[in-house]
Amino acid sequence: MKRYRFGVVGAGVMGRRMIAALQQHPRCQVAALWDPDPVALQAAAALVPDAHLAGSLAALLQSDEVDAVYIASPPAFHLAGVQAALA
Repeated sequence: MKRYRFGVVGAGVMGRRMIAALQQHPRCQVAALWDPDPVALQAAAALVPDAHLAGSLAALLQSDEVDAVYIASPPAFHLAGVQAALA
């Protein structure tokens, strides 16, 4: 059974909720996290100690460890993240 490795962009409330939801699914794994706020990133990392903490959005998106991306950034930054992921 293939497991899909997710990168989660945004480690605030919505990012942490998605992390919890992904952890409940047997075919999903949270593989990488990124947030520009180091405090939020560390809080999310506590939920997924094995996840890679990316140093930037670009680093997360370029990672060979990520099959899919969930964008959990605030609405004002959401579009830029989605466009970067699609590119």
